[in-house]
Amino acid sequence: MNRMIICLVIALATGTAHANGLPFFPNTNVPDYTAKLAVRDTLDGTDDWRVVQHHNGWTHVEETQGDETHIWYGHFFQNIVLSTGKKDGEEINRFSIRQVEPSYDYLGIKQVKKTNDVETVGSEECRWWEIVRSPPPQGPIWMTCLTRDGIEVATKVLFSSGKLMSEARLTEIKRGPVPEVEVLPPRQLFDASTWLKPLLPGSPSKCCRLRGEIGCEGV
Repeated sequence: MNRMIICLVIALATGTAHANGLPFFPNTNVPDYTAKLAVRDTLDGTDDWRVVQHHNGWTHVEETQGDETHIWYGHFFQNIVLSTGKKDGEEINRFSIRQVEPSYDYLGIKQVKKTNDVETVGSEECRWWEIVRSPPPQGPIWMTCLTRDGIEVATKVLFSSGKLMSEARLTEIKRGPVPEVEVLPPRQLFDASTWLKPLLPGSPSKCCRLRGEIGCEGV
């Protein structure tokens, strides 16, 4: 007999969640836009895609990595990020919501430094900013390239030595209204029946474990 383990946890830390997955925003006046970026990981040589939609402060990001799609919904200035994901041909099997004070979160933004480096990426002129997430010389160096209206059109992560670890660069962009439904998490994620329905034979169990967040993981 198939067994299904369901653990339901509601626990939410307060504070800020400028977490990995969402683009950096310099202010609250960034316009609605949809952008596609090519993502390159120099460690394993893989090439993937990231699609970003932004509307009125809310952002929806989907990034492919092999046969997996990683999905984020969040509001940069209201300090919340929801992450989920799925594999090709499968339903969403995990879900987490986080609000984490930067001082308690490794990925929290501690400082932002505007540089003098200006570049044109995908026909968009942008200026590079350094995002400080941990005191130097520890950890990687995060960089983001922002247009004059605050849109992130390129990113790169460097080793502490300055060598490139990964990067994303704009290939397409469209400024213009984005429907609210496109940037808010789907209601099914908050419906208990999504997580309580019987598992298909051979499917992994679902479990939400108490780790200071709401979360469902395939295990």
